[in-house]
Amino acid sequence: MTLTRCQVCEGSDLHLLYEMQSGLALTSLGETYPASTRVWACRNCSHLQTDEMAQVEQYYAEQYNILSDSEDEDQVYEVQDGKPLYRTEHQLHVLLNTLPLPQAARVLDYGCAKSSTMQALLKARGDLQIHLFDVSENYRRFWARFLPESRCATFEPNAQWLGSFDLVTSFFALEHIVRPLEALQAIYRLVRPGGHFYCIVPNVETNIADFIVVDHVNHFTELSLTHVLQRAGFEVDVIDSSSHRGAFVVLARRPLTDVSERRPDAQRVAQHVQALQRIAEFWQGAADRVQAFVAEQPEDRPLAVYGAGFYGSFITACLGSADRVACFVDQNPFLQGRSFFGKLVVAPIDLPQEIDTLLVGLNPAHAERIIAEVPAFQSRALRCFFL
Repeated sequence: MTLTRCQVCEGSDLHLLYEMQSGLALTSLGETYPASTRVWACRNCSHLQTDEMAQVEQYYAEQYNILSDSEDEDQVYEVQDGKPLYRTEHQLHVLLNTLPLPQAARVLDYGCAKSSTMQALLKARGDLQIHLFDVSENYRRFWARFLPESRCATFEPNAQWLGSFDLVTSFFALEHIVRPLEALQAIYRLVRPGGHFYCIVPNVETNIADFIVVDHVNHFTELSLTHVLQRAGFEVDVIDSSSHRGAFVVLARRPLTDVSERRPDAQRVAQHVQALQRIAEFWQGAADRVQAFVAEQPEDRPLAVYGAGFYGSFITACLGSADRVACFVDQNPFLQGRSFFGKLVVAPIDLPQEIDTLLVGLNPAHAERIIAEVPAFQSRALRCFFL
């Protein structure tokens, strides 16, 4: 559904920045979805938003399952000295460094999915009173392993929870919520006066994949994030763009007195919109660059795609199929051995010797460094295409 008003400031000055007309969009899970992705920028607050998916509530309740194949499955945040550092471990480290939690604090993870970060937090701080909320029943089997059912809720938070939490957290959930202001107002009511809200959301200007993810209906800039938090009643303490790569780490408080709403600075809004326009131009030409590179390769040359995630999916979608792809390569052991677009995902060390050409499906800001640091590639002469 086309959104005619900004979901942050409720203004109507929306400018269409990008449209993928193939009729085949990509989700945050790296899956294709039958839709045309259209992305709009608000010239009042610099918020970026994507047309809402059809039957979006049903999609999250029934189809969206992230990291649900096993309890241990996780995403790789980065690789250090050849060993993966998983996102759960990094998120826990950043949370504990950002906000010291008092003894026996009441904590709610809002839009929690499997909530591996809360499970890890409870192992580190067994005194905490952890609670969970999500809009899907699909994760209850994971919650039951570490929390009583009375501390879990789906679809609507328990009415008894209002105004009771020292901390409400949200890890990569707000970007999925069609009406973030309403969600933040609901979160505000769950936090006790003087309590905190802590969240992590993608930073679209440094995590450009976020720009074209169809189920990320909201793409936040620092200005739009500050504005929507203030409109919900929060006092913003920190918006940190350095502690988690490609994301904002946010700490806000429910103040003891009301917060006055402040309009975003017009000059800064214009600067953000210009930066977003450049990202739109990058994506408009990306498909052509992928297709042109592959067209230059002899038909008998085997190709591999590095990255069995969103960027790898984008490259494959640009090609129309995985017919030219011999295999996918990924350093995440949870992905290795699986099928992706009908092709095997292998570890870098298992990349067949006859393959000398890689289509690199990684964030362009970090892709060349990551490939250069893969130990298994350092003795190989590989031809790499970077987005």
